[in-house]
Amino acid sequence: MAAPADDEARTINLAYAENWPPFSYQRSNGQPAGILIEIANFLLGDQLGYRVNHAFHPWKRSQKLVKEGVYDALLAVPNLDRQRYTTANSSEIYSMQVRAFVSKRSPRADQLLATDSPLLHPDGHYSLLLGDKTCEAIYDANQVAYHTVNDMHQVIKMLATGRSDLFLHSKVAAIRSMIELNLEPKVAMHPKVFKTAPLYLLLSERFKEKSSLINNLDIAITKLKQAEQYASKIDQIERDEILYSLEYAELQH
Repeated sequence: MAAPADDEARTINLAYAENWPPFSYQRSNGQPAGILIEIANFLLGDQLGYRVNHAFHPWKRSQKLVKEGVYDALLAVPNLDRQRYTTANSSEIYSMQVRAFVSKRSPRADQLLATDSPLLHPDGHYSLLLGDKTCEAIYDANQVAYHTVNDMHQVIKMLATGRSDLFLHSKVAAIRSMIELNLEPKVAMHPKVFKTAPLYLLLSERFKEKSSLINNLDIAITKLKQAEQYASKIDQIERDEILYSLEYAELQH
């Protein structure tokens, strides 16, 4: 009976937002997929030796089920509410980033890419996706005039043709659209990170191995970062899962 007990102790059950490609979703065959799933598999499975199970629900329900101890953890931002029923590890696991995307056709491209303040060019033509309150606040804080666009594909096409100089948006969402339209070679991503939403492993207070897992996880992440292997692995996961999510979207139609 010792083996099953040991196996059970080395299992962790994570809950995610359902149907949120490319971050967390299920493929048509029921297999879990997404950036967060692959990061969990890499860290908890490959590095720490856990058997990782993934469950998908509406986001509020996933959080409630972790609070109740039905599932063991979330990969999420440790806001005040989640801190009441979880403990986070110390090392950032993943960062959702807001980045600037610059048209290579723009006469101002070299200047915008070379400066640390690309939002301050006096002649810059800046774009905002309608409804993107995060990027709207960044533009407003820098007193930048911008024009709004209703559709993501439309704004990417504007960048590709030089009708817009710069577009501020979620890194993953913008790259996903550029790949989908086959326009990635016509746009450059600025190196500056304008805003981040850092994600950590949030372990339920009911998870018995909480302290040891957190300690081992932070050690593993630190070693990977010191060896300069972590960022490249995350970049690889992001790109692979963006491509997979586009295939998933085609199957849904």
